[in-house]
Amino acid sequence: MMNLPQKILSALAILAVTSSVSTLAHATVIDFESLALNNNAVNNTGSPYSEDGFSIAATTLSFFGTLENRFTGSTALLNRIGKGVTILTNDMANPFSVQSIDLSELNGNRVADVNFTGQVSGAGTVMQTFTLDGVFGNETFLFNASFANLTSLSWVQISPFHQFDNIVLNEGGGVSPVPLPAALPLMAAGLGLMGFVGRRKKQAA
Repeated sequence: MMNLPQKILSALAILAVTSSVSTLAHATVIDFESLALNNNAVNNTGSPYSEDGFSIAATTLSFFGTLENRFTGSTALLNRIGKGVTILTNDMANPFSVQSIDLSELNGNRVADVNFTGQVSGAGTVMQTFTLDGVFGNETFLFNASFANLTSLSWVQISPFHQFDNIVLNEGGGVSPVPLPAALPLMAAGLGLMGFVGRRKKQAA
């Protein structure tokens, strides 16, 4: 029979694992991989582009073929209009929270700022700016917790321009969930606690 400390450890372990699995299960990742083409062209998607219950609209949305020298190694979209606005919405007009996005330079090693605006349901707007490091390739940027209960997320394509990929979000309002990468250590901690409790039980037998 478990004593009180063992019961507490078991409860914490189960909570850590189930909350991690819940976060992983409910996160949506828009990764554009279904668009991949083995060419060296700049390919158009049409607008709006829809994936996993969300739509992205812009005047012209494009992506590079896998043989184009600006392909990042993962299919990404770009707004081909300078100062053009890109808008992300839920297809069912449900509120959502956004956790992270991958951004890459568009034309070589040129530092770009990307300014995001979230329209919060009934509560105005929130803003956040991400600055690329000037080394060509994807970087992951995390949104702060205020990017929750959104009706839309928008950003502008300004010089020296950028590509975007792997948008991680959750449908539903409320506080933005723990970013997906952070769920993995939590799950590992939970499994470790469960193993520790199991060893304690075996020793006590």
